[in-house]
Amino acid sequence: EEEKEKEFGVEEKDRKRRSEETTLEVFFYVLTAKLLLLEEIYLQMKKITFLLIFILALSLSSFSQSKIKVETLSFKSTPAFAEIILKKTEVEADFEALIIDYTEDYPKVKENKFALELLKKEIEKLSKLGSSQLPKLSVALGKLIVRKVELEVEVKSLLIEYNEKNPDVIRTRKKLQIFEKAINEILN
Repeated sequence: EEEKEKEFGVEEKDRKRRSEETTLEVFFYVLTAKLLLLEEIYLQMKKITFLLIFILALSLSSFSQSKIKVETLSFKSTPAFAEIILKKTEVEADFEALIIDYTEDYPKVKENKFALELLKKEIEKLSKLGSSQLPKLSVALGKLIVRKVELEVEVKSLLIEYNEKNPDVIRTRKKLQIFEKAINEILN
């Protein structure tokens, strides 16, 4: 019986050892599977990170290209510029028609020449505006600028005949100030 107990004890120890070995094998198998899974997750995360960086780079590239497009837009493509050019063309055509028959001393020729100078100055002012100001260069602004130039020409013509205290000069200067104020409100 003692021998049976010894044999049973040896078998029991052997069974426990095999059970422990099996448990260790299962543990290492599960651990290996988890490591493989973690490695796969890591590789997938690397791919996702790469894709996100790629998408971000594309987004930044398209943003900078759209910014370049806005910056390359010219004041010449605005409605305000078109209004001023229209008026400049009309004044220039009148000037050329008058200069055929009259000298540069003729009052209407002088007015047109002065108006052309003023319109060119206004165009120069528009050209110096930044790209952020371009959306403000509307038809209405163009009309305000044209009317302001007309009033400046009118003031100069009135001053040829009258002094500064003349009611017509005062009235026209007041109108001119109102137009200048409106232009400044739009641009500032």
